[in-house]
Amino acid sequence: MVIAFKYLAPGEHGDIEIAGTGVGVHNIFFQHELGETPEQLIEGFRIPLAAVYEALAYAAEHHEEMEAIRRANAEIEERGMREARELIRNR
Repeated sequence: MVIAFKYLAPGEHGDIEIAGTGVGVHNIFFQHELGETPEQLIEGFRIPLAAVYEALAYAAEHHEEMEAIRRANAEIEERGMREARELIRNR
């Protein structure tokens, strides 16, 4: 069964996002996990409430994709921290 989304589309780098906004589904999902309500998310991202719910539904159905993005983001953050520590040491 194919599900058509009104607000979701592939972004520039292939991640699913709110069409035309650059806001990734993963951004909405991770912020929601941190305790932000859908109402807070629409204010912060300036997107329709239905788009938030579509993003959360997509994330729920694509758990592995969300976890892969989480791991990739953690690796990028760790690499940046290592580089920053190295720069400080070499002063």
